[in-house]
Amino acid sequence: MRGRQFAAPVRGGSKWSTTGSHSNGWRLLWTYATMDHVVSTPDTVEGAPMSRTFRVTGIRVEPSANETHDHVLAVRQGTNPQLISRAAVVADLRDDDGDRYYVEENGQRAGLVVAECPICSFVDYLRTAADRTTADRLLSLPRV
Repeated sequence: MRGRQFAAPVRGGSKWSTTGSHSNGWRLLWTYATMDHVVSTPDTVEGAPMSRTFRVTGIRVEPSANETHDHVLAVRQGTNPQLISRAAVVADLRDDDGDRYYVEENGQRAGLVVAECPICSFVDYLRTAADRTTADRLLSLPRV
């Protein structure tokens, strides 16, 4: 697991924030602040949002086992030149608290999902979630 940090926006004069760290499990610090007081609870909070969301801007592909079509091997997140492996993305997507990934095209977002390849039945096939189109937006991204 990677260390994660996030904070919620200020709403109505109060602020909720949390910091997650990995040290033999997650330890969260939730803080509620108003103009009058600050209350902190250093307990693990079940159900707290732990995942991050990344925009996928490029893909690396490899031929399928029978070499008739391509499967996504890795994805590029934003402008980061380092690629995230298919195995890491699949693990995140299968984990309820794992990171999430999406493709954006013309202002429309489509989340990545793990599915079975419609051609060869490969089970760790990455594609975009079905939305208003049947096109897989992931495969339309630039190759890196």
